[in-house]
Amino acid sequence: MAGYDVWLGEMLLAMGILILFGILNILGVKKAGIVQTILAALLGISVVTLTIAALASSKTSFANMAPWWGFHKSEAVAAWTNGTYTSIDEFANSGTVGAVSAILATFAIAPWAYVGFDTIPQAAEEFKFSYKKVS
Repeated sequence: MAGYDVWLGEMLLAMGILILFGILNILGVKKAGIVQTILAALLGISVVTLTIAALASSKTSFANMAPWWGFHKSEAVAAWTNGTYTSIDEFANSGTVGAVSAILATFAIAPWAYVGFDTIPQAAEEFKFSYKKVS
C-alpha cells in the first residue's frame, strides 16, 4: 500500500488495540480517563527518559538535529540497493524546498496531534455535573 509492505500481524495488533480502547470507552468515561491519564504519564516519562539517554550517549551529535523532511526516497532506496549509499544527507532537499516541505508536512500532521485533547470539553458538554469533576 503506497509503496510499503502491510503485514497481517501489524494489522491484527492495531485492530486489537482499537477494539480494546473501544471496549474501554463503552465501560465508561471514568475508566477511560484513568487509562488516558496513565498513558499520558507514561508518554511523558518515556520522552524525558529518551531525551536524557540521547544526550548522555557518546554517539550524540547535534548534526543529527537536521530534519529529514523532503528527501528523495526513490533515489535513496536505489543507492541503498546498489551499494553506493553513504549518507541520507545527499538525498535530502535543501534550501527553500526543504524548509517549505518541512512546514507543509508539519501542517499536514498537526491537526491529528490535537484529537485527544478534545475529549474533556466533550465530556463536560455532554454530562450534567461540575466542570471540576470532568478532569
